[in-house]
Amino acid sequence: MHHTYSLMPDFVKTSETTFITDWWGTAESILEQFFSHPEMQRIIAPNNTEHFDLIMLEYMSWEATCALHDRLKAPIIGIISLQLFQWGHYGIGNPTALAYSPTVLDSFDYDVTSFWHRLRLLYEHSVQAFGHRFDNMPRQERLVKKYFGENVRDLQELNAELSLVISNTNPILGYPRPNLPIIIEVGGIHLKIKMKGFEKNVKKFLDSAVEGFVYFSLGSNVKSKHLPEHKLKTLMSVFASLPYKVLWKFELDTLPGKPDNVFISKWLPQHDVLAHPNIKVFVYQGGLQSTEEAITLGVPLVGVPVFGDQIFNVVKLVSVRIAKMVHFNSLPGEELRKAIVEVASDPSWKERVIKFRELLTDQPDTPLDRAVWWTEYVIRHKGAYHLRPKARFLSWYQREFLDVMAFVIAIVLLVVYLTVKIVRRLLAYICRKVCAKVKTN
Repeated sequence: MHHTYSLMPDFVKTSETTFITDWWGTAESILEQFFSHPEMQRIIAPNNTEHFDLIMLEYMSWEATCALHDRLKAPIIGIISLQLFQWGHYGIGNPTALAYSPTVLDSFDYDVTSFWHRLRLLYEHSVQAFGHRFDNMPRQERLVKKYFGENVRDLQELNAELSLVISNTNPILGYPRPNLPIIIEVGGIHLKIKMKGFEKNVKKFLDSAVEGFVYFSLGSNVKSKHLPEHKLKTLMSVFASLPYKVLWKFELDTLPGKPDNVFISKWLPQHDVLAHPNIKVFVYQGGLQSTEEAITLGVPLVGVPVFGDQIFNVVKLVSVRIAKMVHFNSLPGEELRKAIVEVASDPSWKERVIKFRELLTDQPDTPLDRAVWWTEYVIRHKGAYHLRPKARFLSWYQREFLDVMAFVIAIVLLVVYLTVKIVRRLLAYICRKVCAKVKTN
């Protein structure tokens, strides 16, 4: 299905406000390609008798794929490469923890004691929840009925059938939150990587950087070649002013005006680059996997987040002082230059990264072993449905006890009201009696 990458939006042009709706439209287009694929049509055909022990689905914005549970008669494990979205927690009955647990689409550092911060959290979560329910879910339901028939079960109910969600997260890189047993965190599962080695010209460039080098990459979804001209000029001006060499993941063979201290390459073995002894700082878009790689290899960071969870990730790193952040939309050149020079030249940044690495890697088992064990557990126990919470069938107000609290408050108010009524009647009665007695005397 690699051809569906052509359907991905241009994230360089995506704003924070339109990212979610743009993504849901993209998800719908990709799922159309997925379900209409000849091999997928064969697998989901009603007369297909193939047996499957397990289905693994990306659990992000693809709720329609949960219909495979009934069609293939197999349990489902959801997998996600970042922290669950707010509606992802809600769909499987996991606590949303609105008051103190921002999600990956919350783009600010929060203070749980601040009423206004919590009010903003409520607003952002509400926008996400309503958008998912009344924009994304109708799209998904249309796809389910188109490819599985009109008699398919309700999509919310199918979504609640997940046995587990394996999430590439670690509470150290987010904020501690309550999770049910069906959430298995495997942050850093990809980090046991074999060195791939450099091309000769890249190796020569990095080995010769005795003063150190800066590595710049915007990841796989955001392409440097798509940056507008003014941002390319800003970056080249900043890099030219640095006292370091710069390795730039750039998706074209040439870059007009490229400074002499800059080396461009369409693809680079990122793990090898970050492990090179001459690296000074990694300037990146804030992706979670890149964050894990850099911290594990002790490389300080400058984040230039673009979309999605990237702002959330960088804001967290800034709060523990292992990264500096520069806003992508404005991309102020002088601010970026100062951030790079400070992080690269001040050894305290690297020291804090290494100390933070100890927190990240101190675990009783490896993320890969954990993922394998729980996957086999679901197969052994035919879906492990005993782990699923009853909360997945409750409405949002029932989960938060709002209906019960409303009932209790109503009873209290009724008792207070009746008490006041009775006391007033009693006082009025006593007053009449006293007044009558006075008149008689």
